Amino acid sequence: MSTQQPTGQIWLTHYHLSHQATPHITQTAYLLCLAEDTENYFQQVEHYLNQHQLIGQAQLAPLPIQTWLSRHGFEAALWRAAQQVSNNSPLFCLYTDETGQTKQHLDTFLNRQSVRFSPFTEFIAPSVLPDEVRSLFFADFEGLGEYHQILNQAAHKREKAKEAEPEKHSQNPPHFYAVVDCAKAVSFPYRLESAGRLANLYTGNIGQALEEQAPYLLEFDPYQEETVAFLQRLFRKADSKVFSHWAINPVIFIKSRQSFDEVYHHLRKWTHLYDPNAEKWYFFRFYDPLVLNRYLPQLTHYPAQLAALFGVKSNTLQTQQAVQPQEKQAPIIEAFGVRVEQEFICFSLNPLPEHTQPAKIELGEVERNAFERSKWLNTKSTLKNMVLDYFDEIDLDIIDKWLENAKSRNIAQSQREYWFYLVGRVIAENNGLNYFSLLEQLWQKTQFSTTNLLETLMNNLIEKENEDER
Repeated sequence: MSTQQPTGQIWLTHYHLSHQATPHITQTAYLLCLAEDTENYFQQVEHYLNQHQLIGQAQLAPLPIQTWLSRHGFEAALWRAAQQVSNNSPLFCLYTDETGQTKQHLDTFLNRQSVRFSPFTEFIAPSVLPDEVRSLFFADFEGLGEYHQILNQAAHKREKAKEAEPEKHSQNPPHFYAVVDCAKAVSFPYRLESAGRLANLYTGNIGQALEEQAPYLLEFDPYQEETVAFLQRLFRKADSKVFSHWAINPVIFIKSRQSFDEVYHHLRKWTHLYDPNAEKWYFFRFYDPLVLNRYLPQLTHYPAQLAALFGVKSNTLQTQQAVQPQEKQAPIIEAFGVRVEQEFICFSLNPLPEHTQPAKIELGEVERNAFERSKWLNTKSTLKNMVLDYFDEIDLDIIDKWLENAKSRNIAQSQREYWFYLVGRVIAENNGLNYFSLLEQLWQKTQFSTTNLLETLMNNLIEKENEDER
Protein backbone atom coordinates (compact mmCIF):
# COMPACT_ATOMS: atom_id res chain seq x y z
CA MET A 1 0.00 0.00 0.00
CA SER A 2 1.33 3.45 -0.82
CA THR A 3 1.35 6.49 1.43
CA GLN A 4 1.14 10.19 0.59
CA GLN A 5 4.32 12.16 0.98
CA PRO A 6 4.44 15.61 2.62
CA THR A 7 4.94 18.59 0.33
CA GLY A 8 6.59 21.97 0.77
CA GLN A 9 10.00 23.61 0.56
CA ILE A 10 12.98 23.95 2.87
CA TRP A 11 12.66 26.78 5.39
CA LEU A 12 15.26 27.79 7.96
CA THR A 13 16.30 30.29 10.57
CA HIS A 14 18.85 30.71 13.34
CA TYR A 15 18.06 29.44 16.87
CA HIS A 16 19.54 29.74 20.33
CA LEU A 17 19.27 26.28 21.91
CA SER A 18 19.86 24.87 25.37
CA HIS A 19 19.07 21.57 27.06
CA GLN A 20 16.34 21.51 29.69
CA ALA A 21 18.84 20.04 32.16
CA THR A 22 21.38 22.83 31.57
CA PRO A 23 19.39 25.93 30.48
CA HIS A 24 22.34 28.21 31.28
CA ILE A 25 24.47 26.58 28.55
CA THR A 26 23.36 27.98 25.18
CA GLN A 27 24.43 27.04 21.68
CA THR A 28 23.39 28.34 18.31
CA ALA A 29 22.12 26.38 15.34
CA TYR A 30 20.32 26.56 12.02
CA LEU A 31 17.11 24.54 11.92
CA LEU A 32 16.26 23.51 8.36
CA CYS A 33 12.81 22.02 7.85
CA LEU A 34 10.69 20.83 4.93
CA ALA A 35 7.46 22.76 5.54
CA GLU A 36 4.45 24.18 3.73
CA ASP A 37 4.64 27.61 5.41
CA THR A 38 6.00 29.37 8.49
CA GLU A 39 3.21 28.02 10.72
CA ASN A 40 3.97 24.45 9.69
CA TYR A 41 7.71 25.16 10.17
CA PHE A 42 7.22 26.30 13.76
CA GLN A 43 4.93 23.33 14.51
CA GLN A 44 7.59 20.85 13.37
CA VAL A 45 10.38 22.70 15.18
CA GLU A 46 8.36 22.74 18.41
CA HIS A 47 7.86 18.98 18.15
CA TYR A 48 11.61 18.51 17.50
CA LEU A 49 12.53 20.59 20.54
CA ASN A 50 10.14 18.68 22.81
CA GLN A 51 11.36 15.35 21.47
CA HIS A 52 15.00 16.20 22.19
CA GLN A 53 14.29 18.02 25.49
CA LEU A 54 15.58 21.33 24.14
CA ILE A 55 14.65 24.95 24.80
CA GLY A 56 14.79 27.07 21.64
CA GLN A 57 14.36 30.69 20.62
CA ALA A 58 14.28 31.77 16.98
CA GLN A 59 16.53 34.74 16.23
CA LEU A 60 14.97 35.71 12.88
CA ALA A 61 11.82 34.90 10.95
CA PRO A 62 12.14 31.67 8.95
CA LEU A 63 12.65 32.02 5.20
CA PRO A 64 12.81 29.62 2.25
CA ILE A 65 16.42 28.57 1.79
CA GLN A 66 16.86 30.32 -1.57
CA THR A 67 15.62 33.60 -0.07
CA TRP A 68 17.83 33.11 3.01
CA LEU A 69 20.97 32.53 0.96
CA SER A 70 20.17 35.52 -1.23
CA ARG A 71 19.79 37.82 1.77
CA HIS A 72 22.53 36.49 4.04
CA GLY A 73 25.02 35.20 1.52
CA PHE A 74 25.78 31.73 0.24
CA GLU A 75 27.13 29.24 2.84
CA ALA A 76 28.26 25.85 1.61
CA ALA A 77 27.51 24.09 4.93
CA LEU A 78 23.89 25.25 4.78
CA TRP A 79 23.56 24.06 1.23
CA ARG A 80 25.04 20.65 2.14
CA ALA A 81 22.67 20.43 5.13
CA ALA A 82 19.74 21.12 2.82
CA GLN A 83 20.70 18.04 0.80
CA GLN A 84 20.02 15.92 3.90
CA VAL A 85 16.46 17.20 4.27
CA SER A 86 13.90 14.87 2.70
CA ASN A 87 10.36 13.62 3.12
CA ASN A 88 11.66 10.87 5.40
CA SER A 89 13.92 13.26 7.36
CA PRO A 90 12.15 16.62 7.14
CA LEU A 91 14.20 18.48 9.80
CA PHE A 92 17.95 18.96 10.13
CA CYS A 93 19.80 20.76 12.93
CA LEU A 94 23.13 22.33 12.00
CA TYR A 95 25.02 23.65 15.03
CA THR A 96 27.45 26.57 14.89
CA ASP A 97 30.30 27.56 17.19
CA GLU A 98 30.88 30.93 18.85
CA THR A 99 32.46 32.35 15.70
CA GLY A 100 29.46 31.39 13.60
CA GLN A 101 31.25 28.47 11.95
CA THR A 102 28.98 25.48 11.45
CA LYS A 103 29.53 22.13 13.11
CA GLN A 104 27.53 18.94 12.93
CA HIS A 105 26.85 17.92 16.53
CA LEU A 106 25.90 19.39 19.87
CA ASP A 107 28.00 18.21 22.80
CA THR A 108 26.94 14.78 23.91
CA PHE A 109 28.41 13.05 26.92
CA LEU A 110 27.66 9.44 26.04
CA ASN A 111 29.79 7.59 23.52
CA ARG A 112 28.02 4.75 21.70
CA GLN A 113 29.90 2.27 19.52
CA SER A 114 28.50 -0.88 17.97
CA VAL A 115 29.41 -3.77 15.68
CA ARG A 116 27.41 -6.35 13.77
CA PHE A 117 28.55 -9.93 14.22
CA SER A 118 27.64 -13.48 13.29
CA PRO A 119 26.70 -15.64 16.30
CA PHE A 120 28.13 -19.07 16.93
CA THR A 121 25.97 -21.87 15.53
CA GLU A 122 28.14 -24.93 16.09
CA PHE A 123 28.39 -26.75 19.43
CA ILE A 124 32.20 -26.49 19.57
CA ALA A 125 33.21 -22.93 18.72
CA PRO A 126 36.77 -22.20 17.57
CA SER A 127 37.02 -19.10 19.77
CA VAL A 128 35.60 -17.74 23.02
CA LEU A 129 33.80 -14.75 21.45
CA PRO A 130 32.95 -13.50 17.97
CA ASP A 131 35.97 -11.54 16.71
CA GLU A 132 34.01 -8.30 16.28
CA VAL A 133 32.72 -8.40 19.86
CA ARG A 134 36.11 -9.22 21.29
CA SER A 135 37.80 -6.37 19.39
CA LEU A 136 35.21 -3.81 20.48
CA PHE A 137 34.79 -4.63 24.17
CA PHE A 138 37.02 -7.48 25.39
CA ALA A 139 40.28 -6.70 23.55
CA ASP A 140 42.28 -6.18 26.76
CA PHE A 141 40.75 -9.08 28.71
CA GLU A 142 44.03 -10.71 29.66
CA GLY A 143 44.07 -14.48 29.74
CA LEU A 144 40.65 -14.93 28.10
CA GLY A 145 40.68 -18.01 25.94
CA GLU A 146 43.92 -19.48 27.19
CA TYR A 147 42.03 -22.21 29.03
CA HIS A 148 40.26 -22.88 25.76
CA GLN A 149 43.57 -23.57 24.04
CA ILE A 150 45.86 -25.13 26.63
CA LEU A 151 45.74 -26.84 30.00
CA ASN A 152 44.59 -24.70 32.93
CA GLN A 153 47.88 -25.27 34.75
CA ALA A 154 49.88 -24.02 31.78
CA ALA A 155 47.65 -20.94 31.57
CA HIS A 156 48.39 -20.05 35.16
CA LYS A 157 52.12 -20.52 34.56
CA ARG A 158 51.90 -18.15 31.62
CA GLU A 159 50.06 -15.60 33.76
CA LYS A 160 52.78 -15.76 36.41
CA ALA A 161 55.39 -15.25 33.72
CA LYS A 162 53.58 -12.08 32.64
CA GLU A 163 53.52 -10.80 36.19
CA ALA A 164 57.30 -11.28 36.34
CA GLU A 165 57.67 -8.94 33.35
CA PRO A 166 55.68 -5.85 34.34
CA GLU A 167 57.15 -3.73 31.55
CA LYS A 168 55.41 -6.02 29.07
CA HIS A 169 52.26 -6.30 31.06
CA SER A 170 49.44 -3.86 31.81
CA GLN A 171 49.97 -2.24 35.20
CA ASN A 172 46.23 -2.00 35.86
CA PRO A 173 44.36 -4.36 33.54
CA PRO A 174 40.58 -3.95 33.49
CA HIS A 175 38.23 -6.36 35.21
CA PHE A 176 35.32 -7.75 33.21
CA TYR A 177 31.98 -8.30 34.88
CA ALA A 178 28.47 -9.32 33.96
CA VAL A 179 25.22 -8.54 35.71
CA VAL A 180 23.22 -11.72 35.22
CA ASP A 181 19.43 -11.82 35.47
CA CYS A 182 19.08 -15.18 37.19
CA ALA A 183 15.29 -15.10 36.82
CA LYS A 184 15.73 -15.89 33.12
CA ALA A 185 17.23 -19.38 33.53
CA VAL A 186 16.54 -22.11 36.08
CA SER A 187 20.21 -23.16 36.16
CA PHE A 188 21.31 -19.78 37.51
CA PRO A 189 22.98 -18.78 39.78
CA TYR A 190 24.52 -22.08 40.86
CA ARG A 191 25.85 -22.96 37.42
CA LEU A 192 27.87 -19.74 37.35
CA GLU A 193 29.72 -20.18 40.62
CA SER A 194 32.68 -21.77 38.86
CA ALA A 195 32.93 -18.95 36.29
CA GLY A 196 34.17 -16.41 38.83
CA ARG A 197 33.23 -14.47 41.93
CA LEU A 198 29.45 -14.11 42.23
CA ALA A 199 27.20 -12.07 44.53
CA ASN A 200 23.49 -11.27 44.77
CA LEU A 201 22.76 -7.57 44.16
CA TYR A 202 19.61 -7.86 46.27
CA THR A 203 20.37 -7.86 49.98
CA GLY A 204 18.45 -8.46 53.19
CA ASN A 205 15.02 -10.10 53.11
CA ILE A 206 14.54 -9.39 49.39
CA GLY A 207 17.83 -11.07 48.59
CA GLN A 208 16.88 -14.15 50.58
CA ALA A 209 13.36 -14.35 49.15
CA LEU A 210 14.56 -13.88 45.55
CA GLU A 211 17.81 -15.77 45.82
CA GLU A 212 17.23 -17.69 42.59
CA GLN A 213 15.54 -14.85 40.66
CA ALA A 214 17.78 -11.91 41.58
CA PRO A 215 20.40 -10.06 39.52
CA TYR A 216 23.93 -11.23 40.34
CA LEU A 217 27.25 -9.54 39.77
CA LEU A 218 29.74 -11.96 38.22
CA GLU A 219 33.44 -11.23 37.77
CA PHE A 220 34.76 -13.40 34.98
CA ASP A 221 37.77 -15.54 35.77
CA PRO A 222 39.41 -16.03 32.36
CA TYR A 223 41.17 -19.20 33.47
CA GLN A 224 38.02 -21.14 34.29
CA GLU A 225 36.40 -23.52 31.84
CA GLU A 226 32.90 -22.33 32.81
CA THR A 227 33.81 -18.72 31.87
CA VAL A 228 34.55 -19.84 28.32
CA ALA A 229 31.47 -22.07 28.20
CA PHE A 230 29.19 -19.32 29.56
CA LEU A 231 30.44 -16.68 27.10
CA GLN A 232 30.00 -19.09 24.21
CA ARG A 233 26.45 -19.90 25.32
CA LEU A 234 25.68 -16.18 25.38
CA PHE A 235 26.84 -15.76 21.79
CA ARG A 236 25.62 -19.09 20.40
CA LYS A 237 22.31 -18.94 18.50
CA ALA A 238 20.60 -22.30 18.86
CA ASP A 239 17.29 -23.81 19.88
CA SER A 240 18.76 -25.65 22.86
CA LYS A 241 18.22 -23.75 26.12
CA VAL A 242 21.01 -25.80 27.69
CA PHE A 243 23.72 -24.87 25.18
CA SER A 244 22.46 -21.43 24.17
CA HIS A 245 21.38 -18.33 26.11
CA TRP A 246 20.73 -16.38 22.91
CA ALA A 247 16.95 -16.14 23.24
CA ILE A 248 16.86 -15.15 26.93
CA ASN A 249 19.82 -12.73 26.60
CA PRO A 250 20.29 -12.56 30.40
CA VAL A 251 23.31 -10.24 30.90
CA ILE A 252 24.84 -6.84 30.51
CA PHE A 253 28.63 -6.57 30.52
CA ILE A 254 30.78 -4.16 32.50
CA LYS A 255 34.39 -3.15 32.06
CA SER A 256 36.06 -1.57 35.08
CA ARG A 257 39.45 -0.88 36.62
CA GLN A 258 37.89 -1.18 40.06
CA SER A 259 37.64 -4.16 42.39
CA PHE A 260 34.66 -6.47 42.70
CA ASP A 261 33.64 -4.92 46.01
CA GLU A 262 33.73 -1.39 44.55
CA VAL A 263 31.61 -2.32 41.53
CA TYR A 264 29.22 -4.38 43.66
CA HIS A 265 28.68 -1.56 46.16
CA HIS A 266 28.00 0.88 43.32
CA LEU A 267 25.51 -1.31 41.43
CA ARG A 268 23.55 -2.19 44.55
CA LYS A 269 22.40 1.44 44.71
CA TRP A 270 20.69 1.10 41.33
CA THR A 271 18.52 -1.97 41.84
CA HIS A 272 15.80 0.20 43.45
CA LEU A 273 15.09 3.88 42.82
CA TYR A 274 13.13 6.12 45.17
CA ASP A 275 10.53 8.46 43.70
CA PRO A 276 10.36 11.50 46.02
CA ASN A 277 7.09 12.66 44.44
CA ALA A 278 5.23 9.38 44.90
CA GLU A 279 7.24 8.50 48.03
CA LYS A 280 7.68 4.94 46.71
CA TRP A 281 10.52 2.64 45.76
CA TYR A 282 10.63 1.04 42.31
CA PHE A 283 12.69 -1.82 40.89
CA PHE A 284 15.09 -0.67 38.16
CA ARG A 285 15.97 -3.43 35.70
CA PHE A 286 19.10 -1.72 34.38
CA TYR A 287 20.60 -5.20 33.95
CA ASP A 288 18.16 -6.02 31.13
CA PRO A 289 20.05 -5.37 27.84
CA LEU A 290 16.96 -3.93 26.12
CA VAL A 291 16.21 -1.62 29.05
CA LEU A 292 19.79 -0.32 29.30
CA ASN A 293 20.08 0.10 25.53
CA ARG A 294 16.99 2.33 25.44
CA TYR A 295 17.59 4.13 28.74
CA LEU A 296 21.23 5.21 28.46
CA PRO A 297 20.89 7.23 25.21
CA GLN A 298 18.16 9.32 26.87
CA LEU A 299 20.83 10.62 29.29
CA THR A 300 23.31 11.69 26.62
CA HIS A 301 22.79 15.42 27.36
CA TYR A 302 22.69 14.99 31.16
CA PRO A 303 26.26 14.81 32.49
CA ALA A 304 25.22 14.70 36.17
CA GLN A 305 22.99 11.66 35.60
CA LEU A 306 25.65 9.90 33.54
CA ALA A 307 28.25 10.66 36.20
CA ALA A 308 26.01 9.02 38.80
CA LEU A 309 25.34 5.89 36.74
CA PHE A 310 28.95 5.36 35.66
CA GLY A 311 30.21 6.12 39.15
CA VAL A 312 32.21 9.28 38.56
CA LYS A 313 33.18 10.32 42.08
CA SER A 314 34.69 13.66 41.04
CA ASN A 315 35.38 15.46 37.81
CA THR A 316 37.60 18.06 39.44
CA LEU A 317 41.32 17.81 38.74
CA GLN A 318 43.03 16.35 41.79
CA THR A 319 46.38 17.67 43.02
CA GLN A 320 48.79 14.90 43.82
CA GLN A 321 52.19 14.97 45.50
CA ALA A 322 53.41 12.25 43.17
CA VAL A 323 54.88 12.65 39.70
CA GLN A 324 51.47 13.25 38.14
CA PRO A 325 50.32 16.60 39.55
CA GLN A 326 46.92 16.56 37.85
CA GLU A 327 44.83 13.47 37.28
CA LYS A 328 41.12 12.89 36.94
CA GLN A 329 39.63 10.10 38.98
CA ALA A 330 38.41 7.27 36.74
CA PRO A 331 34.74 6.27 36.87
CA ILE A 332 33.85 3.01 38.57
CA ILE A 333 32.38 1.74 35.29
CA GLU A 334 34.59 2.29 32.27
CA ALA A 335 32.06 0.87 29.81
CA PHE A 336 28.77 -0.99 29.56
CA GLY A 337 28.23 -3.64 26.90
CA VAL A 338 24.92 -5.07 25.67
CA ARG A 339 23.81 -7.40 22.90
CA VAL A 340 20.64 -6.61 20.94
CA GLU A 341 20.02 -9.32 18.36
CA GLN A 342 23.21 -9.49 16.23
CA GLU A 343 24.52 -6.09 17.29
CA PHE A 344 26.90 -5.58 20.20
CA ILE A 345 26.82 -2.08 21.68
CA CYS A 346 29.41 -0.42 23.91
CA PHE A 347 28.56 2.68 25.99
CA SER A 348 31.28 4.83 27.56
CA LEU A 349 31.61 8.44 28.68
CA ASN A 350 32.84 11.37 26.65
CA PRO A 351 34.67 14.05 28.70
CA LEU A 352 32.25 15.62 31.17
CA PRO A 353 32.15 19.34 31.93
CA GLU A 354 34.63 20.27 34.63
CA HIS A 355 33.22 20.27 38.17
CA THR A 356 30.33 17.97 37.20
CA GLN A 357 28.74 16.65 40.37
CA PRO A 358 26.94 13.27 40.17
CA ALA A 359 23.17 13.55 40.42
CA LYS A 360 21.35 12.03 43.37
CA ILE A 361 20.48 8.39 42.74
CA GLU A 362 16.68 8.54 42.62
CA LEU A 363 13.72 8.49 40.27
CA GLY A 364 13.79 12.23 39.63
CA GLU A 365 12.37 14.27 36.77
CA VAL A 366 15.21 13.48 34.35
CA GLU A 367 15.00 9.77 35.12
CA ARG A 368 11.20 9.72 34.78
CA ASN A 369 11.42 11.47 31.41
CA ALA A 370 14.09 9.00 30.30
CA PHE A 371 11.96 6.02 31.36
CA GLU A 372 8.89 7.44 29.63
CA ARG A 373 10.86 8.05 26.46
CA SER A 374 12.36 4.54 26.63
CA LYS A 375 8.91 3.05 27.06
CA TRP A 376 7.62 5.08 24.12
CA LEU A 377 10.48 3.90 21.89
CA ASN A 378 9.66 0.31 22.81
CA THR A 379 5.98 0.89 22.01
CA LYS A 380 6.87 2.39 18.64
CA SER A 381 9.15 -0.52 17.82
CA THR A 382 6.39 -3.02 18.63
CA LEU A 383 3.83 -1.12 16.55
CA LYS A 384 6.18 -0.86 13.58
CA ASN A 385 6.73 -4.61 13.62
CA MET A 386 2.96 -5.12 13.73
CA VAL A 387 2.47 -2.77 10.78
CA LEU A 388 4.97 -4.74 8.69
CA ASP A 389 2.85 -7.85 9.21
CA TYR A 390 -0.29 -6.19 7.84
CA PHE A 391 0.80 -3.66 5.21
CA ASP A 392 3.09 -4.17 2.22
CA GLU A 393 5.78 -1.68 1.21
CA ILE A 394 5.07 0.61 4.16
CA ASP A 395 7.52 3.43 4.89
CA LEU A 396 8.53 3.03 8.53
CA ASP A 397 9.85 6.60 8.69
CA ILE A 398 6.37 7.85 7.82
CA ILE A 399 4.86 5.50 10.41
CA ASP A 400 7.27 6.90 12.99
CA LYS A 401 6.23 10.44 12.09
CA TRP A 402 2.52 9.55 12.38
CA LEU A 403 3.07 7.97 15.79
CA GLU A 404 4.93 11.05 17.03
CA ASN A 405 2.11 13.16 15.58
CA ALA A 406 -0.47 11.17 17.56
CA LYS A 407 1.61 11.41 20.73
CA SER A 408 1.94 15.19 20.42
CA ARG A 409 -1.85 15.45 20.00
CA ASN A 410 -2.38 13.09 22.97
CA ILE A 411 -5.09 11.15 21.13
CA ALA A 412 -4.03 7.72 22.41
CA GLN A 413 -2.66 6.29 25.65
CA SER A 414 -2.30 2.53 25.31
CA GLN A 415 -0.59 0.40 22.68
CA ARG A 416 -4.04 -0.90 21.68
CA GLU A 417 -5.31 2.63 21.06
CA TYR A 418 -2.23 3.53 19.04
CA TRP A 419 -2.79 0.43 16.90
CA PHE A 420 -6.41 1.46 16.16
CA TYR A 421 -5.14 4.92 15.24
CA LEU A 422 -2.30 3.62 13.08
CA VAL A 423 -4.45 1.26 11.01
CA GLY A 424 -7.05 3.97 10.50
CA ARG A 425 -4.40 6.56 9.60
CA VAL A 426 -2.77 4.29 6.98
CA ILE A 427 -6.12 3.62 5.29
CA ALA A 428 -7.15 7.29 5.43
CA GLU A 429 -3.85 8.51 3.94
CA ASN A 430 -4.00 5.95 1.15
CA ASN A 431 -7.47 7.17 0.22
CA GLY A 432 -6.66 10.87 0.39
CA LEU A 433 -8.70 11.44 3.56
CA ASN A 434 -7.92 13.71 6.51
CA TYR A 435 -7.82 11.32 9.44
CA PHE A 436 -8.09 13.94 12.17
CA SER A 437 -11.09 15.61 10.51
CA LEU A 438 -12.83 12.25 10.38
CA LEU A 439 -11.95 11.64 14.04
CA GLU A 440 -13.38 15.02 15.09
CA GLN A 441 -16.58 14.45 13.09
CA LEU A 442 -17.10 11.02 14.64
CA TRP A 443 -16.54 12.35 18.15
CA GLN A 444 -19.02 15.20 17.62
CA LYS A 445 -21.55 12.63 16.49
CA THR A 446 -21.00 9.90 19.11
CA GLN A 447 -19.08 11.35 22.11
CA PHE A 448 -17.42 7.92 22.38
CA SER A 449 -14.56 7.22 24.78
CA THR A 450 -11.06 7.31 23.30
CA THR A 451 -10.77 3.55 22.77
CA ASN A 452 -14.24 3.19 21.23
CA LEU A 453 -13.72 6.28 19.09
CA LEU A 454 -10.43 5.10 17.59
CA GLU A 455 -11.66 1.53 17.09
CA THR A 456 -14.94 2.67 15.48
CA LEU A 457 -13.15 4.98 13.03
CA MET A 458 -10.72 2.19 12.14
CA ASN A 459 -13.59 -0.21 11.46
CA ASN A 460 -15.45 2.43 9.41
CA LEU A 461 -12.40 3.04 7.25
CA ILE A 462 -11.78 -0.69 6.77
CA GLU A 463 -15.43 -1.17 5.75
CA LYS A 464 -15.29 1.76 3.33
CA GLU A 465 -12.08 0.46 1.75
CA ASN A 466 -13.63 -3.01 1.32
CA GLU A 467 -16.68 -1.47 -0.35
CA ASP A 468 -14.50 0.53 -2.73
CA GLU A 469 -12.61 -2.61 -3.76
CA ARG A 470 -15.80 -4.51 -4.65
